[in-house]
Amino acid sequence: MHDHAPYAQDDEYTPADRFVLGDLQGTYLVLSQRGNSAEHGDWLLHPDLILGLRLKREGDVWLAMDEGYLPVVRMTRGEKGYPDLLEIRTSHLKDFLAARREFLCVSTYASREEVADDASSISWPENSLTEKWNQQDLDARLRIAPPAIFTFTILRDGTIKDIRLKTSSGNTALDRSGERALYDVGRVDPLPAGYDRDRAEIEYWFVLKR
Repeated sequence: MHDHAPYAQDDEYTPADRFVLGDLQGTYLVLSQRGNSAEHGDWLLHPDLILGLRLKREGDVWLAMDEGYLPVVRMTRGEKGYPDLLEIRTSHLKDFLAARREFLCVSTYASREEVADDASSISWPENSLTEKWNQQDLDARLRIAPPAIFTFTILRDGTIKDIRLKTSSGNTALDRSGERALYDVGRVDPLPAGYDRDRAEIEYWFVLKR
């Protein structure tokens, strides 16, 4: 899950809980708060969910105070202390969504990673996307925003194709600037000879930090 943060652009304020993907708009019910070098990041339930279901948080469990402190939401963490799973009772989520006249949008993602002792054979032009990413058209007041996440394919000869916006930043100008950067690059170095596939599927995050 990417970190969430509000931002302002063109005199319009966008709250951290707003989800926008093309014509689809909604509300993030779980927000990821970024940590720092001393503190782990955390996942936060949307205040409407907490107040609407009258939940009380104890550790990483949210209890329904009016239902005998029934556990409604629970979160688990990985070995390093970072959140990695959040579960909510279906009955309570259905009631909450029905009251808001909303539905649940669920997506899945699968990836394949290769860990190599020697990565010297893999040549990716350093900073090529960073150099092509023109941020001049973005509102200067926009200091930070959720990442614009793209997926694309690199063919054996290095050609970039099938560029898709996987997750919008919530800011149309930022999304478009990232897309233009990918099209402007167009081609990178060919896949290494030792790579056993004819294409590589890539996920790239454009993260605005000023």
